[in-house]
Amino acid sequence: MNINWHEVPFVRLVIPLIVGIILSITLDTAIPYSWTVISLLTLVILLLFFKKRTFRNARLIPVLMGFWLLLFGYQHCFEYNELRTNDHFSHLLIKDNIKASSILLAQVSEIPTHDKWTKFQAIIHSKDSSLASGNLLIYLHRDSLSETLAYGDIISVNSYLNKVESPKNPYQFNYQSYLHYKNIHYQTFVSSEKKWMISERGQGNLFYSTIFNWRSKCLSILENNLSPESYSVGAALILGYREALTEEVQTAYADTGAIHVLAVSGLHVGIIAMILNYILGLFFRKRHKITIGVIQI
Repeated sequence: MNINWHEVPFVRLVIPLIVGIILSITLDTAIPYSWTVISLLTLVILLLFFKKRTFRNARLIPVLMGFWLLLFGYQHCFEYNELRTNDHFSHLLIKDNIKASSILLAQVSEIPTHDKWTKFQAIIHSKDSSLASGNLLIYLHRDSLSETLAYGDIISVNSYLNKVESPKNPYQFNYQSYLHYKNIHYQTFVSSEKKWMISERGQGNLFYSTIFNWRSKCLSILENNLSPESYSVGAALILGYREALTEEVQTAYADTGAIHVLAVSGLHVGIIAMILNYILGLFFRKRHKITIGVIQI
């Protein structure tokens, strides 16, 4: 089947963007004056587009656009790593071998999970009274107070910061790499309720607060009707909520080659079903609904 690329321009645009992202991850090197080059390319593309479009210009525009997307994908991915920001809290850590505790002001940025620990991702606002930023994975001693934490709450924590360790075994699931791509590089364990306190409640974004409240209700339904092991997997599959997944569960799925299953939520399945419905409709105009129904089953 011949593909008319003019009918699928998005595919032609996304390929150089993906290539730029892959190159950024592989090379991990800054490109000097990249944003200056991107700005100049933007200006040139706009001038060529609004100018009288000769045959030469028509061929030049997609080439420049592809290079622009490649460079943009590279630079955006490179700067995504928050460790490269000047105000990241890691730059305020003691550089020598002496470990010292830090007083952090952090905001809960997701729905906490409650197992042996109360676990959640937080956004740092300050460290030892100095303004700072960055994501941090926090484990709190589980008690009645930590179980009341919700998205948007701001807490004060006095604890040690530790880098997320790489796996000990060669074929073990790489939890460090998993968190790295979520821009989480440090974690802290607070084993005493005297080492933290709630400063403010409900300071999160209103839109996200509403979404998280709806998701919390759905997660409660799943948690009340499923075993702990089934709940963590079900929440990831149905709602895309992966925070309840333990490292052991992810390792087990990775060892069996089924880790991709945990990355697909019910929303993703719905989108794929819509795409299949459209494609099958092109070939089976009258029977595609029956065909898609059989595939879904």
